[in-house]
Amino acid sequence: MTSGAGSAFLRTDEKRGEIMSRRIGFIGAGLMGHGMARNIVDKGYRLTVLGHRNREPVEDLLGRGASEAETPAALARASDVLILCVPSSAEVEDCVFGEDGILAGAHEGLIVIDSTTAEPASTERVAKALAASKVRFADAPLTRSPKDAEAGRLNTLVGADAELLAEIRPVLETYCENIFHVGPVGSGHKMKLINNFLSQGTAALVAERRPPRPRPASISRCCSRWSARAAPTPTCSSG
Repeated sequence: MTSGAGSAFLRTDEKRGEIMSRRIGFIGAGLMGHGMARNIVDKGYRLTVLGHRNREPVEDLLGRGASEAETPAALARASDVLILCVPSSAEVEDCVFGEDGILAGAHEGLIVIDSTTAEPASTERVAKALAASKVRFADAPLTRSPKDAEAGRLNTLVGADAELLAEIRPVLETYCENIFHVGPVGSGHKMKLINNFLSQGTAALVAERRPPRPRPASISRCCSRWSARAAPTPTCSSG
């Protein structure tokens, strides 16, 4: 029985070692992405980042042991898992389809995780194109803030099959506190848009319900009436 337990621990350690040996690529080390990438490299993964004009976050990651690639194609060739965290679907498609893009460096076994808040129709096009090059894809957009990214406490909404999610979960856990499997590819980005619509709609409703701010003239009249009763001369004014 002890021997069986020891074998189980050994298999677990071997599996963890296999996962930790994976090369992680990262595109978008900006306001949100820096915290994600920092957690990945600080927790023991080999990280390569795509350089960009804002050198401060890139230089910080390089100082922590990351490497730098000059193009998405070079980054894809150097990665087993490649994470995107860019502003929109336009940037995602540029990274994938552009000259020296991810497709140019695609190889069998590569996994692409898109954490962008993207358009579901674009996500499906990207996933289909990558699949044709034997690249697996998961959409995993995020909720919470850059502060939570630095703390490794983001939420992610994952669109992928269960097998792929199990494979990428250890990487997601480096920067996420909660991982929600919401369906197949494209479901994560659809759910993120629904989340945004609900949160923005709620904010609009709260703003509509909030009583209007009193105008300065109303404040002046109120203060004058109070001061007239409380003291022989006014003590506040519209200023």
